[in-house]
Amino acid sequence: MPAVSILIAAYNVELYLERCLESAVHQTLKDIEIIVVDDGSTDGTPEIAQRYASADPRVKLVRHDVNCGLLWVRKSGIEAASAKYVTFLDGDDDLSAEACEKMLAEAVRSGADLVCVSRVYIGRNGNLTHYVDELKYGSDSEGLLQSLVRRDILNSVTGKLFEKRIFEESGIEFYKHLNNGEDQVVLYQIFGSVRKASCLKDELYNWYFNPKSLCHNGISDLRVSNVVSTFEIVFRGVEGHGDQVKAFVEKNATKSFFNVFKAGYDRKKAMDLIASKGMAYLFDFKQLRKQLGLRKALVYWLCSHVDNVARVLYRGKVHPN
Repeated sequence: MPAVSILIAAYNVELYLERCLESAVHQTLKDIEIIVVDDGSTDGTPEIAQRYASADPRVKLVRHDVNCGLLWVRKSGIEAASAKYVTFLDGDDDLSAEACEKMLAEAVRSGADLVCVSRVYIGRNGNLTHYVDELKYGSDSEGLLQSLVRRDILNSVTGKLFEKRIFEESGIEFYKHLNNGEDQVVLYQIFGSVRKASCLKDELYNWYFNPKSLCHNGISDLRVSNVVSTFEIVFRGVEGHGDQVKAFVEKNATKSFFNVFKAGYDRKKAMDLIASKGMAYLFDFKQLRKQLGLRKALVYWLCSHVDNVARVLYRGKVHPN
């Protein structure tokens, strides 16, 4: 049995997958398996993955006949993994050579079943942004939740090592075609099954700007629906964990929904969807003022209650579905 399973999400990443797989097969920790989950790619992604699988028996392929979305890819990877520990890698990113070795060593040293690492974001022009995950409120599940809601830990399953047991014991629900905020859906469902978390300051995950990635594909009915559905699930995940935690999630949700208005999406359609999930109260003026202060509250309220204000203020454009 391998020590670590690297679960690679791949959908139409032929331009980046070789770089990604090179970083995986050349890990200093050799006792690994590499599972590439191809989510119905229509480019050369399957052929590249097959070439690596033919050359290295540690590389295994899982193929979706049709595109199911990133969350379903995570599910397929977890189900196929045979190691005690799993780490997620997106097909347009890569790992530092010592990533698996250092994460596993930290898990063993500290007894943590979740290890977070720092990462570098390589932007459009090659500029670098550094992200450091921190546990400021304790290393148990409640401390982890506090760090998640305050965004001291990035809401991404990449750049982390998980004991596979966490997914098996949490009763996590996976959803097809949920491609925005999908990692939040995972983290807020499993945090309660984490016994101890740990963070490394080592920058071991390289996160690249990809103009074709889902987060750069503009606004659409599906994307807005995904954003709203994500927070509906997150709210369920933090139920019973106190007013302070709920307030942080409310603030995060309000800002995310406000970005929908800024992008030029139809105000009424957005508010109808938000209201259908029981979250319209987030744009009550008193609630906004409590969260954001008077000036921001006024802008948020106007954009959510009056047609075309966001378009005038932010010159947003509605992107086709």
